[in-house]
Amino acid sequence: MARLHPLSKRINFDVIKFILINYRVQNWRAFIGIALFPILDILFANPHLLAMPSFYVSFVILLVAISFYLAFAFSVNNCYDISEDILEGDELKNPIASNLLPLRIAKLTSYGVAILGTFFVFITIGFNELFLLYLSLMIVAWAYSAPPIRLKSKPFFDFLSHSLFFGSLLYVFSYSYIYETSLLTAFLQPVSIIILIYSMSLELRNHYEDYEYDKASNNKTTVVFLGRENSLGY
Repeated sequence: MARLHPLSKRINFDVIKFILINYRVQNWRAFIGIALFPILDILFANPHLLAMPSFYVSFVILLVAISFYLAFAFSVNNCYDISEDILEGDELKNPIASNLLPLRIAKLTSYGVAILGTFFVFITIGFNELFLLYLSLMIVAWAYSAPPIRLKSKPFFDFLSHSLFFGSLLYVFSYSYIYETSLLTAFLQPVSIIILIYSMSLELRNHYEDYEYDKASNNKTTVVFLGRENSLGY
């Protein structure tokens, strides 16, 4: 069997490294926190669950499902935000924009984790409303970043969709799974409403900070549409 040239090994390692960077795991913290909050809530009221193996199985299933989702949401955003990220100049944020990862490989590994995550939820949770919510999360994450829909370039739809798929619906998915309730019951929880409103304000703040980059790249966010000064009222 022929040995690989050391340079080939190096290139393969670099590609794997930049694929992982493209998933932007370092940006998951807040969203993992939103998704796992119902677990902390139920543990506070029922600490005896820590002695039950089934609790840890549920925890792992939830964590893996959310990780697949976040990997897709961040990486697919990088695939279609190349021009904006080139202007921003953050090489660690988007290795595609920095010519460190080919777009073809980035798309393949991005959509790959979406398929794996959806299949994982199907075999562990089953075909039910939770699965349909998870599938909807994947679709909206794609529609937020990818053309021709690209919700992040449509005024008002940008922060409304973001506050759902990166905000309250993460909580709803987790709450409904942990407490075995309907999605409507989970969505009407006060924490879910608070997360929804807070996520809207955070997304508007992010667009306000990225105003110059979005305007230069013709990315028509709500802030670009309203103007920087008018957006302060929102």
